[in-house]
Amino acid sequence: MMKDKTVRGLVLVGLLMLGLLVLGLLIGLVGSWLVSLSLPVTSAESALVPGQFVQELEEDLKTAARQVCIARQEVIRAPTELERVQRRTRLASAENDYVRIASSYNERLRIIPETQSIVPPDGREQAPTLNQLIEELRSSEGLNCPR
Repeated sequence: MMKDKTVRGLVLVGLLMLGLLVLGLLIGLVGSWLVSLSLPVTSAESALVPGQFVQELEEDLKTAARQVCIARQEVIRAPTELERVQRRTRLASAENDYVRIASSYNERLRIIPETQSIVPPDGREQAPTLNQLIEELRSSEGLNCPR
């Protein structure tokens, strides 16, 4: 009788954690989608200087990649399963932020009039994937990021 209550309790806790994970992921995805609907915000100066947005968005991409690395480290360090679930939700949100910024970067490059022919300093015609940028940051900055 006592064993049944213990098993039932463990199953209930597991289902609760799974529900929290799914809810967190849905909130993160919906939030990222809503943010992606808005136009990219840039400073007044970048509107006047062709291509300055490229440098701004490249910095935003690097910041977002660093946030993903921090979130990955937090998942690894989480002492309990519930905290791991919460931190995985934060990781999913950070990854979605990167995707949103990369999409904005690619869209802004795509809509530049051909007469301006702005090419980012690194010669890319689109944003790097998250894993590509993390590898670059590992090489250039010694970024410590779990895989």
